Amino acid sequence: LAGGAPWTILGQSFGGFCALNYLSSHPEGLAGVMITGGIPPIGVAIDDIYRATFTRVLQRNRQFYQRYPWPSYR
Repeated sequence: LAGGAPWTILGQSFGGFCALNYLSSHPEGLAGVMITGGIPPIGVAIDDIYRATFTRVLQRNRQFYQRYPWPSYR
């Protein structure tokens, strides 16, 4: 993958982790990186990440159902 023009990569899940690894070690070889998942937490316990994510998803779901109050989805 070395040499030639810089390229753009897309990482999903483990691919996102791999994209970050490549970005850390050879940033000059990349024109862009798109990550849709797989970003490891740095300095924060994973339980804290999941707790915050759950809270945010719950909040966003409440907002959605307030805006679109469909009884069949409750």
